[in-house]
Amino acid sequence: MNKIRILLLFVAGLLLSCNEGPSTVTSTENLSLKAGQYMSIPFNMNPGELAEGSFTVQGPANLDIKFAVQDPNGNNVYGPVRLRSGSFTYRAQMAGVHSLFIDNTFSISNGKIVRLAFRRPRR
Repeated sequence: MNKIRILLLFVAGLLLSCNEGPSTVTSTENLSLKAGQYMSIPFNMNPGELAEGSFTVQGPANLDIKFAVQDPNGNNVYGPVRLRSGSFTYRAQMAGVHSLFIDNTFSISNGKIVRLAFRRPRR
């Protein structure tokens, strides 16, 4: 009986420690943005689904970007914010293609690397 209890506790601990369920996908990427460039990352969501992540900017100087999340109608639901690093959590209110926007258009001479960790629904 003790062995079964220990095994069940072990399995429960493994399940609780998982960061990714079968219905989500997690990615970590280094995105290169030249001076004056922006990037849009589209992803599909249904109402009530959660997307979350964080970003950190790396580069030679002026280590900030503009960051925003937009719903399928093009409304900003997070940001835009101009930061060196940040995190976001977004719960979709409607179905469709939502987008992350990473913007370096205000920089005329400095390219940047943005490390983006992002978890969203699997499609």
